[in-house]
Amino acid sequence: MIPSQSATGIAPTAPLRAKGIRSRRSWESLGVSARAAVVAGSVLLLIGVTFSLYLATLTHFHSFDSVAYALNIRRFEETGRAGWLFHPHHLLFNCLGWISHETLVCLVDSEATTLTALQVFTCGFGALGVGLFAVWIHEETRSRYVSALAAAALGGSWGWWFASTDGRANVAATALLPLVLWALSRAARASPSSGSLPKRYAGLAGLALGAVCLLHESHVLFLPVALGAAFLPAAPLKARLRRAIALLAAFTATVAIPYVLVLILVKRLGTLSEMQAWLLSYARQDTWWSFALEENLFKDARAEWKFLTGQDLSAPGGSLIWGGPASSVSLLLWTVLTATGIYGWFRGRIPRSGPTIQPPSFGGAVALSGLILYAAFFTIWDPGYYVFWCVQSLFFIALLAFGWQSAARTKSVRAALFLIVLTLGVINYSAAIQPRQETTRNPHLGLAQAVRPIADRGGILLATGTGKAAEAEVYVPYFARMQVLVLHQAFAEANGDPDQAFASLQQTVGKVLGRGNCVFLLSEVVTPGEGQRALARRYGVSPGQIEAFLSRYQRHRVGAYQDLILYRLSPRRQQH
Repeated sequence: MIPSQSATGIAPTAPLRAKGIRSRRSWESLGVSARAAVVAGSVLLLIGVTFSLYLATLTHFHSFDSVAYALNIRRFEETGRAGWLFHPHHLLFNCLGWISHETLVCLVDSEATTLTALQVFTCGFGALGVGLFAVWIHEETRSRYVSALAAAALGGSWGWWFASTDGRANVAATALLPLVLWALSRAARASPSSGSLPKRYAGLAGLALGAVCLLHESHVLFLPVALGAAFLPAAPLKARLRRAIALLAAFTATVAIPYVLVLILVKRLGTLSEMQAWLLSYARQDTWWSFALEENLFKDARAEWKFLTGQDLSAPGGSLIWGGPASSVSLLLWTVLTATGIYGWFRGRIPRSGPTIQPPSFGGAVALSGLILYAAFFTIWDPGYYVFWCVQSLFFIALLAFGWQSAARTKSVRAALFLIVLTLGVINYSAAIQPRQETTRNPHLGLAQAVRPIADRGGILLATGTGKAAEAEVYVPYFARMQVLVLHQAFAEANGDPDQAFASLQQTVGKVLGRGNCVFLLSEVVTPGEGQRALARRYGVSPGQIEAFLSRYQRHRVGAYQDLILYRLSPRRQQH
């Protein structure tokens, strides 16, 4: 007896197969292939998981900048002065942070602080950046494995993870850069015969890069790379010019319109010289520039290492110190990842028939160009600051990913690489992320909490604004609600003239005391340490000059935190 089709299970599969065909056709009728739908779903899942991870690990070891952003947003909410929302280096970041705070207060928690709102906001941007990075890597490699591996390496790096949970403008800006890279890749690959499609992708790249610069203006560094990426891919000259012009026009309009509106309507700056002074206020300060290249290169290595692992790299007495066990294991694992990437890069570009090395792919050339350009600039601008190595780390991981594509040919190698990346993420969490979630480990918060019981909202605290207590400049106003008058700012405004700076300080102190409010002094102003050394190095101010200025006031100890003492100042009585 011959078994029926129903008995063998053949017949029931026909409707299922027909259903699958209809489903696939429905996707295709919308212009979306089944593969693209799977990729999109995977990316959304990746963004959701990363966002949840970042929200669950919000830091309480806030950086100076994140507290300053939150403080300015709160000042806007209390005063209504829109100037607090706009900064020349990250024009729209505080504005978006304020919108995030209003949204969080209305929809989730009426007691949410501006700092918490910023953290949630940048957690979202950090997760979005991981997803967009995966999309760009997939566009370049057509490998879901490589794109997922690269995204995990970026999202699990300490710098990206910590900056996302800390409310930093740098990660919010860099998060949109992969969108620029993806649009450039699409513009380069689109057929010249496909009408205006390449130009549209180039325009999208320009618009996205403009948005990136509105979140942090340092990304104007990428404009030459973007223009080259739009112009150089093979096509008739007119087509290449159209791409470059579309990119430049979209970028210029996106950046210029908001800046002009803020300059005229908010800052109310009427002359070009005033506008230029505001826009270039940081560039004109000598504080940020350094041309000690040999020393700066070591600082670059330290910044990159800290971004990847959260561990400090130091060289006291000329001997290199990598840190503890977490740093040593991370060094070994990152060496394996880097060596695998380099091996895969050469394996994919050296043909078996000869020694000629093929040029890098489009994405590889863009990433390498961006890495060199950003690294060169941040070698002379604030060298050694890890958060300015967000972009370089993104490009570095992308270059490794292009190598992993050729090196990871077997399931065992792929599994090993993924295990390494996950292990690095676990190490970063246990050694560097989790400790920063504990408020008791944050000395800056501890100092602000020590000030809070004696704080006077109309009073001031005198501090150097440098050294280990530099964060008091923003921590005390935010967490203790009392203003801080920092000496380094007074000397900067006086162009280093000590007489003018001390006269201004004396006038301010006199006004505060005259209206009956308190003036406090942080002991690091009058004791040898980092603060005094920084003032001497930058402005030539001696401890004797500081002591002479303060000699007209009596000091009364009113509190302490660790080795820092809090004094209250009162005018010294005149001797008759």
